[in-house]
Amino acid sequence: MQAKIWQHSAWITTTQPNDLRHLFDTMLSLCGFNVLEVVEHHFQPQGYTCLWLLAESHLAVHTFPEHGRTYIELASCNGNKYQHFISLLSKFNPQPNKREHSIVAHYRLLSIHWHRLFTYVCAPALNALRKLLGSH
Repeated sequence: MQAKIWQHSAWITTTQPNDLRHLFDTMLSLCGFNVLEVVEHHFQPQGYTCLWLLAESHLAVHTFPEHGRTYIELASCNGNKYQHFISLLSKFNPQPNKREHSIVAHYRLLSIHWHRLFTYVCAPALNALRKLLGSH
């Protein structure tokens, strides 16, 4: 077994805590990450930080609503789950930077379009859940 950590960081434009929590809960689940714990903190008068402790490492989210941006950082020792997460995240960026798949974290600004979120993440997850539950 090789000791390796894949890291990815990015900036996105969504700053709403509920939207971020739902987005990343869904993405981590779809990628097969094992969430051990989630810790959130709401700053006053604004700002939000959330940390997902994963069996495979962690995901951290820090909002900067005064600038309309959120910083995300994923670290993972599971390359397959990491690549799946990056693949889902890239659906929101029309020109992904190939170098971001290396261990060196690169920064980029992503614009999340919520219709794309539903198309690529939420709708497939809901359809899979309906199939599992046997409802059509």
